[in-house]
Amino acid sequence: MAMTEEEKREKRNARDREKRRAEREAETPEQREARLKRQRLNRRAKLMSETPEETEERKRYEAMMRQMRKAARE
Repeated sequence: MAMTEEEKREKRNARDREKRRAEREAETPEQREARLKRQRLNRRAKLMSETPEETEERKRYEAMMRQMRKAARE
């Protein structure tokens, strides 16, 4: 029985998530700091380069996600 593209993608994503989790668990405190610093810098660079339309879209999305998380807690 052949797997569909969706099943293949889900399997690949699960494998990748597990690999990243294992890498995070194995990293030293120095490596962790460096990774977090890279992530912060990348996010800041991305935010600085977005257009006003992208900013509005991101803010709408973040507000929607906050509402969903709030509803899930209740």
